[in-house]
Amino acid sequence: MIEKDIEREVIIEKTTIGIDVGGHYIKYGLVSNHKVIEFHRLKTKREDILSSLIYIIEKYKKELISGISIGFPGFVRNGVVTSPPNLPIKNINLKEEIGKIVRFPIVVENDANLYALGEAFYGVGRHHRVVVLLTLGTGVGGGIVIDGKLFTGSIGFASEFGHIVMNTEGPVCGCGMRGCLESYIGADRIIERYKGLLKKGISTSEKNVESVKDIVNAARNGDRLSIYVLNETGIMLGVGISTIINILDPDIVIIGGGIAKARNLILKATKEEVNRRIIRKVPIVVSTLGDKAGLLGGHILLKNGTKPLTFPNSP
Repeated sequence: MIEKDIEREVIIEKTTIGIDVGGHYIKYGLVSNHKVIEFHRLKTKREDILSSLIYIIEKYKKELISGISIGFPGFVRNGVVTSPPNLPIKNINLKEEIGKIVRFPIVVENDANLYALGEAFYGVGRHHRVVVLLTLGTGVGGGIVIDGKLFTGSIGFASEFGHIVMNTEGPVCGCGMRGCLESYIGADRIIERYKGLLKKGISTSEKNVESVKDIVNAARNGDRLSIYVLNETGIMLGVGISTIINILDPDIVIIGGGIAKARNLILKATKEEVNRRIIRKVPIVVSTLGDKAGLLGGHILLKNGTKPLTFPNSP
C-alpha cells in the first residue's frame, strides 16, 4: 500500500493540464515528464470560452493532475484577462473562475509568454541568454526570456509586439488604435488585404480564399498575388522585428504560430528586411515545438514558478 501511495505522488507531481486559447482554436492536452503526452484542438467558442475550458477540465477530472496552465491572448495579470483584442471579452478573473471547480494549482498567463518559455526551455531557444518570440496567428503576440526567466515587465504587460506602431494613420487594430503591426500581419488582415487586391482587379487569382493556408497553398502553386501578399507581410514583419532587435539585442528571434508554417514564403522577405535595418545578424528561426510550446511553457511555470530555468542536460 505504501509503495502505491509513493508511486501516485510521483505521477501527481509531474502531470499537468495545458490549455492554449487562440482566436480560432484552443489547443490542450496533458504534459508529463517534459513531454506533451496527449494533445487536442477544439474550435474556439468566441462567445463562451469559459464553457470550453470547463469541458476540457472535466474531461481530465479522473486523471492524477498536479496543476493546470492556461495561456490566453491579451493582457493577463494575477489571473485576470483584460480586453484581448481578438476575443469578445472585457475582463474575466479566469483563475478565480477555474478555481471554483478545481483544487490544484492554476497558472493563467499570456499565451505568447508561455510559448516563449516552452521554446526557451525545450526548443530552439535552449541555452540562449536573451530569447525573443513572436507568435503569428489571429493576432501577433510576443514573449521574452532573459537568463532563463520570463520577462513580463513592471505589471505583467511586456512584449506586446503586435502593438508596435507601424503607421499612425494605418488600419484600425483590434485594440482600437491605428497602424499596429497586428493590423497588418494578423491572419484576418492578410486575408482582407488579399481579397481587397482581388476586388481591385489586380489579379484573376483563386477567389475562394478563406484562410491564410489557402493563400500559402496558392503561393506554392505559383499564384503571383498570393506570393506578393505574403512577401509584403514578410517585409512588415521584418520592420517590426528590427525595432525589437534594436531595443532588446536578443541572441535569437523565434517565430511561432499558424502563419509561421508559411516559412520562407514570408520569412525570406523578413530576414532581408531585418538585415537591411540592423548592424549585426540575429538568427530568425521557426519554432520547433509548434502548437505544443505553450503547454510546455505552462508546465514549466507550474513547476518552477518565477525561478530562473535550469536547462535539462546542460553542457
